[in-house]
Amino acid sequence: MVNTKIIHKTKTLQQTDLGWKVILFDCNCHTLPHIIDELIGALGCSMSTASKLADVAEKLGSVVIFIGDKVECERIANKLERTWITVEVKQ
Repeated sequence: MVNTKIIHKTKTLQQTDLGWKVILFDCNCHTLPHIIDELIGALGCSMSTASKLADVAEKLGSVVIFIGDKVECERIANKLERTWITVEVKQ
């Protein structure tokens, strides 16, 4: 017997849905604690994860902070951009 609830809730991904990412850029205009707090709020990640992401951005100039579909990437980017944090959504 097939579980029809699972089948009906499955979304078929199109090629355009795949491979979107949010990139965080280091801008030296925000404190590290501020960036960490905003990453926690936008990503729902732990303080440890947010700290690591912010540290990589600071050292390398940028870091991919999220990979997913375009809509979710834009939602996360919009949350961060509202606080003047520099991010970019790319495929």
